[in-house]
Amino acid sequence: MTKLEDVYTKYWDLMPPLARSSYIRGDVVYILDETKLPHQLYYIESRDYRRSVWAIREMKTRAGGQTLTIVNTMVLELRKNSHLEGRKLLKYMAKVAQALGKARPTAPLLGIAMKVYEWIERACNEGGDIVKVVEEEASKFLETIFENKLAFARHAANIIDDGFTVLTHCNISGGMVLVARECKRQGKNVKYIVTETRPYLQGSRLTAWELSVEGFNVTLIPDHMVASIISRGVVDLVIVGCDRCARNGDIANKIGTFQIALACFEYNIPFYVWVTSLDYSIPTGKDIPIERRSENEMIYYNGQRLYCNGVKAYYPAFDITPAKYISGFITAKGVIPPRLAYKYEFLRGVEF
Repeated sequence: MTKLEDVYTKYWDLMPPLARSSYIRGDVVYILDETKLPHQLYYIESRDYRRSVWAIREMKTRAGGQTLTIVNTMVLELRKNSHLEGRKLLKYMAKVAQALGKARPTAPLLGIAMKVYEWIERACNEGGDIVKVVEEEASKFLETIFENKLAFARHAANIIDDGFTVLTHCNISGGMVLVARECKRQGKNVKYIVTETRPYLQGSRLTAWELSVEGFNVTLIPDHMVASIISRGVVDLVIVGCDRCARNGDIANKIGTFQIALACFEYNIPFYVWVTSLDYSIPTGKDIPIERRSENEMIYYNGQRLYCNGVKAYYPAFDITPAKYISGFITAKGVIPPRLAYKYEFLRGVEF
């Protein structure tokens, strides 16, 4: 195995499945098909970048899984095409990076793909073993990702008291399991409430599943019940993820996040966001492009039409939560105020 494969081996048992949802072995990138969960733990085999683009676009993988898939696929294509002359190799890898980076618009995927491309470009200019140099960079990058996940979990657990009930929405790529593990290690008895997260049901299919299989106390609720239980004092704290964070601290996350933040603001419930990086090129949340998914993803389920003919559907995949409704950003280095996040240089970059 190469050093890159060794990284996945090192962290395999430390990370829940959704935190290591893509990995590489030789000439194959394996991508966990999240649409088959919780019924089947199935990995898509990708042997070229087109297959990986398809997996991202069709939401077979999402959130942190997209980052791993992009890094793995860039390395895969480099391994396959390292025989090309320098300029031809760079031209081809630039095409691969663009295709992967533009698979979905809201998350900053292009920045991740171009980060790997820059490693390739620098290695080409410096000469030597290009594949070895790039894989060493990729290995360090992935180690940072996994170590940051463990650090996030520690900082999140530190703001959760014994006896708390924590609500979460959608899925943080295994993050809530890591938080739950850390709370357990600290001797805290914590309950978890998970929203269904329609229409893709990432909360019920992914988060509730991964917490349940590890034996944690988890309750699933309908999305439209959140304000009701918050108003009744059932929830002590909320933690959600973040697909993109603007310079002013506004965040884009799964549709439905904003209404949860509003309810928390009204009833004085802490609302925290797991933030891995800040996009300095995006001034405010209004400047974040929001992906609009096909209406068929709402109208059909498991191949069956749910509504009568003639009914239309509107499904933006994300919404924007302004910084003023957020209690704090949970980061790899601690909890920080959203409106001052731009001052923290460690958030500059694409470490997811």
